[in-house]
Amino acid sequence: MHRLLDRIRTGLDEWLNSSTPAVRLCFGIVGLLVTAMAADLLLWCVESLVGILVGR
Repeated sequence: MHRLLDRIRTGLDEWLNSSTPAVRLCFGIVGLLVTAMAADLLLWCVESLVGILVGR
C-alpha cells in the first residue's frame, strides 16, 4: 500500500512539474482550500468534544 501511494505521489509530481504554471497555481489553491477545510473540521470536532466534556 505504501509503495502504491509513493508511486502515485511520484506520478503527480512529474505531471505537475511538466504542466503549465496556471495548472500548478490551480492545484495550489485547491490544496490550500482542502487544508483549510480539514483544519476547520478538526477544530469543530475538538470544540464539540470539549463542549461534551464540560457539559454545555
